[in-house]
Amino acid sequence: MPRRIPAYYALGLIDALNLPQHQIDDILKALDLPASRLNGGDGDGNIDVETFGRLFMALIKEAQRLIQPSQEAAQQIIDLSTYRLLFTYMLQAKDLQDAIARASAFFTRFHAQQQSFELKKNASQVSWNFQFPPCNSLNQLTFTEHFSLEQLHWLPGLTGRISALYFWHRLGSWLTGQYIDIDEVHIDLAVDGDASVYTHPFNAPVYFRQQDCKLSFNKRYLSLPIIRTEDDLNRMLSTFPAELMRIDETADSSASKVRGLLGEDYSRNMPTLDEVAIRLCTTNATLHRRLRAEGTSYQKIKDGCRRDSAIKLLRSHTMNGSCIAECLGFSDASTFYRAFKKWTGKTPQEFIQQEQNPPR
Repeated sequence: MPRRIPAYYALGLIDALNLPQHQIDDILKALDLPASRLNGGDGDGNIDVETFGRLFMALIKEAQRLIQPSQEAAQQIIDLSTYRLLFTYMLQAKDLQDAIARASAFFTRFHAQQQSFELKKNASQVSWNFQFPPCNSLNQLTFTEHFSLEQLHWLPGLTGRISALYFWHRLGSWLTGQYIDIDEVHIDLAVDGDASVYTHPFNAPVYFRQQDCKLSFNKRYLSLPIIRTEDDLNRMLSTFPAELMRIDETADSSASKVRGLLGEDYSRNMPTLDEVAIRLCTTNATLHRRLRAEGTSYQKIKDGCRRDSAIKLLRSHTMNGSCIAECLGFSDASTFYRAFKKWTGKTPQEFIQQEQNPPR
């Protein structure tokens, strides 16, 4: 099945260009893409990544056409875009850590540190921290030339933050040929609408109103070698960014496969490691070894699943602590509160209060 993403990503692209409606209609007509499909998705609020990719490139071309009168000049700008130069530079890296360092130096040099990123490491984890231009200067994109392939992110506000982190995460996975399991996502802005929508692209908890924008993951991924070639890059850019969005998080990661088997009903008894291993057609010892190599364990995965579900239920504001504890299979509310504080460093009440108030 094709990879699917929220339709509001596409709507955000259209809004960012601030084009007259008749031009938008012409673009959608040329793509044979009904506006109703974007407004409501394909019945579930989502669209396939191929549709998003076609729309993305069509809008890029239209933006450049408005700046450069000739279609040939616009196409040349796209073909020789900053992204192509950046990706070619990253392909020469020996591993993911080197590739990220090259990208950071690239943006720092050309954008005077208005946008860049850096890696911060501890014993076993790493955070990929992003520095975006001040959000108040990007609340509305007035000029089409602001929408280009040389930006760390293309869209303003929360949608821009989420889509940028999603894109760079997928690029890292593409460069190494291995999906990078994300532990946490931090966003420095307040949530807009249904918070659960923003967790889907990462398969990890997303925390809002934080001090930084960052992706946290196991440090082992930094040593993964870069496996892509110039030919791979040309193929990827021919459908950009659709190929990045098609990356399957279950292709390589044993942890992702285990999470998929656990489902979302934690009121019942979770399967044992032996039962999970049988369902994955492997042995207990092999699965344990694979999870350990990925920097995790079956217990950590179970705790992570229950934590993510707890956050989702807290944000819905439809259940009290006792009901959430029951849904997650805890014996009582106090046991759930202790577990939640162990997972997040905050009580459920403190967690919700932080999201409702800006960081200091």
